[in-house]
Amino acid sequence: VQLMDESMEDSGFSNILLDLCKDNAKQIKYTIVSSKEEEDIATVKVKFQYKDEEPLLTVTIAEYMEKGMALAFSGKEMDESTGETLFAETLKEKMKSVKSKIINETLEITCKKVDGKWKIAQLPEEMLNVLTSNISNRAENMGDELSSESVDEELTGEAEESDEPEEPAETKNRYFFRRC
Repeated sequence: VQLMDESMEDSGFSNILLDLCKDNAKQIKYTIVSSKEEEDIATVKVKFQYKDEEPLLTVTIAEYMEKGMALAFSGKEMDESTGETLFAETLKEKMKSVKSKIINETLEITCKKVDGKWKIAQLPEEMLNVLTSNISNRAENMGDELSSESVDEELTGEAEESDEPEEPAETKNRYFFRRC
């Protein structure tokens, strides 16, 4: 599971969100519910308890955009540094007032025995939500909300057909984090 690609490593926005995820990762709790072994493959059910920061991110982005628009209409230009500072301040401010919920989620993790030791072979996609405090879920949803097809569908009630394959969630997440 990749949280960000190399081009995002120096982004202040990504660093702010990554710090939030790292702090929350320290509080993730898990319990192994069951495991089933078949030769050198095991399926392990794990119950995770983690913070849901999707509401925090939603409120932060809305306020950030509002403040950004106010700056634009006042004639001030918002460069990357100003944007990062504004986002960080808004996030810190909202962290004081937006309560995080706790999510309980059970996932199946596939393990494989390699050289006599069990190794994780495959993580479910939902594991990204656990590791990012559900921020990746918000990013994916926001990408869907901002796509022109979604807007057209909301306005007309009809979905536009396309021969193009849907963009993977991982790509949408990268796009979102770059845009913030």
